Amino acid sequence: MHALAPSTLDSASLARRLRDLAGDERQVQVDFLLHLDEFDRRQEYLPLGFGSLWDFCLRELYLREGAAGRRIAAMRALRRFPRLESPLRDGRLCLSTAPLLAQVLTEETLDDLVARAAFRTKADVEHLVASIQPRAAPRDGLRMLPEARVPSLAQAPVGVDAAPQPLSRGGDLRPRVHGEVPAGGPRRDPNGWNCYRQGK
Repeated sequence: MHALAPSTLDSASLARRLRDLAGDERQVQVDFLLHLDEFDRRQEYLPLGFGSLWDFCLRELYLREGAAGRRIAAMRALRRFPRLESPLRDGRLCLSTAPLLAQVLTEETLDDLVARAAFRTKADVEHLVASIQPRAAPRDGLRMLPEARVPSLAQAPVGVDAAPQPLSRGGDLRPRVHGEVPAGGPRRDPNGWNCYRQGK
């Protein structure tokens, strides 16, 4: 017996049919994950000429990268926590949220966290996971300082010596203006001469 065409259904029947199909789709998805798990455990992709389960999903099952990634991640979450099968079948969790939640699950916390994540969006479950296992804050006092920059000769103001000047004792890299006395007063060499140029 063939199903009625969607165009022949009234609004209530069409909505009911969609609910039934969504439930059927979830059942098929979980059955797929269970079969995929057994296939992966046996490494049955190797005798078929595929180097990995990922390769098999893309080249043999014609899944795209996103679809393959979600199913493999959900399969591994279900392998670690077989009790996730029921929440996946009834829609409390989905292919996206089950792997997220599995990051922080233990056998003791599973029922509580599944209840908190039930029917939530992926973003909601990400926030839940972050609240349980927050990222470590950066250590205090570690920040990048800007590099010291010395003005080039082209940027020097008018009246500034173009020739390089000797450094002061404090390592001052500022250009010196004619007639400017260095900090700490004039310095003299052993012969008594000033170590800076006098203005004319």
